[in-house]
Amino acid sequence: MSIENRIFPPMWDFAFKNIFGDNEQLFIDFVNSVFEDKNETKVKKVVFENTEIVKDHINGKATRLDVKALLDDETYINIEVQIRDEKSFAKRTLYYWSHLYGGQIESGDDFFKLKKSICINILNFKAIENECFHNVYGVANLEDHSRFLTDFEVHFLELPKWTEKSYDTMSQLEKWTLFLKAPSEKVLEELSMQGQVFDQAYKKLKYVSQDPVARARYDAELKYELDFNTAVRAAELRATREKAFEMARSLKALGVSLDIIVKASGLDLEQIEQA
Repeated sequence: MSIENRIFPPMWDFAFKNIFGDNEQLFIDFVNSVFEDKNETKVKKVVFENTEIVKDHINGKATRLDVKALLDDETYINIEVQIRDEKSFAKRTLYYWSHLYGGQIESGDDFFKLKKSICINILNFKAIENECFHNVYGVANLEDHSRFLTDFEVHFLELPKWTEKSYDTMSQLEKWTLFLKAPSEKVLEELSMQGQVFDQAYKKLKYVSQDPVARARYDAELKYELDFNTAVRAAELRATREKAFEMARSLKALGVSLDIIVKASGLDLEQIEQA
């Protein structure tokens, strides 16, 4: 069975963790591509802080995947993948950053121990109302926009916003973005020829996809994701239908003609009569 038939579309779950969670070279190259896009300091070395996929505390499922590391300049960094668009995402991001920052000290420590903390959010949905696929936020003065509290930094990479282009015009971050989107095995093979890190990442992806335990876990999580999306869609349809019936009942009470109610509600005559 080909890799394409096994893990696409995109390779979020176990593959993300296995590719970036224990390979220093791949992690550094990806992080440096993010920093380079915003003219930030390059990373030379990392120490990984966690090894397990973070479970969503509400439903126990791996809807948020993360890799936490300590950079060579003592900056803490957390790369997170957010699979689903959730209404509380903005507040969740601040919550996760606060834990990354506040979790550095314990009773008896002092505030001087706190180091800069950076969250990089890789999103499989659009969250910010602009066309830029890479946005970075910090704390600034609202009047003159001068930076303050530089310990806070949050990046957003919104994969749906990125549009494909020729390889010779792509930045390193854009190549990683294409890799994360994982549109097909053919594209990954092409990417593997764009540099050693992508060849290594592709080989790791193929290796992970052939692991029967990882595959079983992927299938279980994919089933959960499909069941969740189906339930959400069904709830939305029920809510829309109920609104249509409420509209029909209100218009009928006002004596509006059935023809107009049909056009306004989208219901047929039999449904309107039952409303």
